[in-house]
Amino acid sequence: MWNFSCPLIVYGDNSLDYLAQVKGKKAFIVTDKNIVKLGLIKPVTDKLDEAKIQWEIFDDVEPEPSLTTIKKGGVAVGKYQPDWVIGIGGGSCMDAAKAIILLLARPELEPESLSVLEEFNFRAKARLMAIPTTSGTGSEATWAIVLTDTKDNRKLGLGSTECMPDVAILDPVMVMGMPPQITADTGMDVICHAIEGYTSTWGT
Repeated sequence: MWNFSCPLIVYGDNSLDYLAQVKGKKAFIVTDKNIVKLGLIKPVTDKLDEAKIQWEIFDDVEPEPSLTTIKKGGVAVGKYQPDWVIGIGGGSCMDAAKAIILLLARPELEPESLSVLEEFNFRAKARLMAIPTTSGTGSEATWAIVLTDTKDNRKLGLGSTECMPDVAILDPVMVMGMPPQITADTGMDVICHAIEGYTSTWGT
């Protein structure tokens, strides 16, 4: 037996306007320093300001985020206690947001133990939103999480069906703000994922 689920997907020009109608008091933004430098956070925070939602930025995410970074984000989100956790950036930022919101619900867990076998019920505390700035992994529409164990130098494929984002906002303005090289690299990533989907035997 198979099933399929996906977030509420808001897409097209001016999709960020959706943020102005979001309900809540506080948002915890998970991103990286390059996204902040490129000015791609401001369109989001401007809309949150319109909705009278306070926000805090955690911008320590690196490519293939480390367990250490996730732990640091877990501590920060626990102190802030937001209504929303928003991942803004490429797959790494969105994966980090997924892991961090799970730790909001279960702060006693180690990030490497995040599993489909655990119950988190984080929506009793906050909801999850993903805003991609690349066309790469499609992390905004999956429950998969990829982290890095820097101690043992290995990549971890983790996840929980609970951490499918509640909302994914696909606004072209976010992708257009990326450097050409990253746009090209993540475009190739799209092709790779498409081939994986076409050749996968999971559906058969």
